[in-house]
Amino acid sequence: MAFQTTEISRTGDIVLVVGEDTKTALRLRVESYMLRRASKAFDVMFGPRFGEGQNITASNPKDIPLPEDDPDMMKLVCHILHFQSSVVPETICASDTYKLAKLVDKYFLHDAVRLALDRAFNIEASMLSADRIQLLRAAILLQNDDYYKVVTKSMIMECNGPYSGLYNEDGEEFTVEDHSLASALEVERSRLRILITPTSFASLQPGYLVIRLTMAVETTNIVDRGDVILVLGEGDTSLQLKVNSQMLRAGSEVFEAMFGGNFAEGQNLSYDKPKEVNLEDDPQAMKVICLVLHFKYKQVPDLLDVQEVYNLAVVVDKYGLQEPLKVVVGQWLQPNSLEGVTLLLEAAILLDHAVGFEEITRYMIMHHHSFPNDRSSARALHDLSAECLKAIVITERKREQIRATYSAAIFTDSMFNPVPGCQCGYASRFQARVMSNLRNVGVTPNYIAGVSLYTIFALTRQKLTLPGPGLDPLCDKVNHAPMYWLRKKLIENVERIADFSGISLDWLK
Repeated sequence: MAFQTTEISRTGDIVLVVGEDTKTALRLRVESYMLRRASKAFDVMFGPRFGEGQNITASNPKDIPLPEDDPDMMKLVCHILHFQSSVVPETICASDTYKLAKLVDKYFLHDAVRLALDRAFNIEASMLSADRIQLLRAAILLQNDDYYKVVTKSMIMECNGPYSGLYNEDGEEFTVEDHSLASALEVERSRLRILITPTSFASLQPGYLVIRLTMAVETTNIVDRGDVILVLGEGDTSLQLKVNSQMLRAGSEVFEAMFGGNFAEGQNLSYDKPKEVNLEDDPQAMKVICLVLHFKYKQVPDLLDVQEVYNLAVVVDKYGLQEPLKVVVGQWLQPNSLEGVTLLLEAAILLDHAVGFEEITRYMIMHHHSFPNDRSSARALHDLSAECLKAIVITERKREQIRATYSAAIFTDSMFNPVPGCQCGYASRFQARVMSNLRNVGVTPNYIAGVSLYTIFALTRQKLTLPGPGLDPLCDKVNHAPMYWLRKKLIENVERIADFSGISLDWLK
């Protein structure tokens, strides 16, 4: 063949010609001794009894055609057998693991490539179900009890749909053995879901299901008479909720469609044998929702942290449950810190809660001193929805409008003479004292531009004093009553300005 030879060993006495397709086939120069040492099959093949092992020399390496084998996996095996660990990948994908298992099974290489296989069966929770099937097929070929346990446990814990459907995703023929194994997986998963005490699955040898689990998920009865069990979450956060489908349907059009009979989730429901329905929603959020929909208000928590409120809002928005949840969510939309306030704002938008939205935006206007960069809100601005960003921009504008109105009341309204015709200069002295008092407490134009409205109003209420009515021997208007009126007006204006409302949720629509 014309394609280039890869020298696994420069002193190799054979060249493995692997694969049929000239575009992907490889020529691998290797040492027959290294292959014979690791494999009984290679030991026989390259021994003196067969043609492949006769007349082989390093000076004239002999071509050994292996058309049925996978070129890349054979190259990997040869690197391993020649102790070239630096070129062996740290991880092997599931499809390659299955191809590798075919070679291992064919040439009896189980011990030689054990370390590489161990890494391949280190299953991540995010692994696709089709990839788990590939690993399961590999475990069957390898006849490895440990690999079987790892893969079957991960499939029971992580896969939601029918196992027979997963087999169809990997492109392999669905055999009788596959059907038997899929059925066994379904039986064991169903058994696990209904167990309420620690248990162990029976250990079976390869060809059957081999798995051990020590803990089952307990079902929480939202109602005793329920026809559906909602299966939520994974691992330590998993939860099963026994509910009445009629109560869910009454509160949500989505649930009405789901459990109405046109979909599998709503068919053959029975109080005697509640049907398990898998949902990819936050378990605790769904629990709160189910408690509300079943009127279990006493069990609804009084407090939720910001992240829990947001998680709840996401589920509420997904199933269109804003109206039935409105009775309880208001208590969780009361901000008391800038920490996570934009996340709370996002939740109020998802919940379509006008009162909560107004309270949160008022809090932001009062306590943010500039456009929030969200360092104090535990949520980056680019992660927020367009509606939430729009609300933040509106609150920024309103805060600056309030700050401008305050500045006009303090720095401008006091700068006019309310006593026309008075020549004594009392108005000027009044204005000078106002400005002096403002400077003494730190309320200056430059200062208020960099602090929150809350700080500004607090200083004004607590520390600012204004001149009262006074006597002036140089003026026949002995009691400057209008000055007293101005003093009162300034204080009232500050209180009026501070008594602003938040943003209306309608502004986003």
